[in-house]
Amino acid sequence: MRRCYGRDVLGRRKNGAAFLGSLALFCAACGDLSEFKGKFSGNIVAGNFVRSCFAAGTKAQLRFDPERAVYPAAEQKPSERNLLTTEDGTFDATVLEPIAALPNDPLSELDFPGPHRLRNYILLARPNKGPLAGQDATVVVSLLEGGRIELRIIGRTELTDQACPDEPERETRDGEPRIREYFGIFRFEQ
Repeated sequence: MRRCYGRDVLGRRKNGAAFLGSLALFCAACGDLSEFKGKFSGNIVAGNFVRSCFAAGTKAQLRFDPERAVYPAAEQKPSERNLLTTEDGTFDATVLEPIAALPNDPLSELDFPGPHRLRNYILLARPNKGPLAGQDATVVVSLLEGGRIELRIIGRTELTDQACPDEPERETRDGEPRIREYFGIFRFEQ
């Protein structure tokens, strides 16, 4: 029986109409994403307009399996979990946690201009150490045609005395939120 993004679509048929609906979903949404299973290394996109709190030239490593991007990490063996590491220490073998209901939402099929995205996964990462320790960061993993992967990191933390790379000095007024935003786009190729 074929599996689709971690769900057994054909195994859920109970009557003819449900089977036909499942078959249509299977044909529309399924594809072989096995080329995206593995370990990948990539670099951050260099432009300041798409990068905040990550230095230019920051490298990242991603261990990814599309099948594992829809199951709770707690149900997976540690050796099978999707992980993210950035060389600056913001993420250090940080587990990428799926959001349970999201694979069923059209948001996971969102497409952007540029290279065609086969599938998007929106995951959460909570580092144990580094500047985002204990904070949830959103990680969007986009699987692109040609075996390429694009990864976006979106996170926020309280402002600290230690500035981010390339961060301009700024004063905060009393009562103003002291927030630092992390954003970076990383590109991985096989």
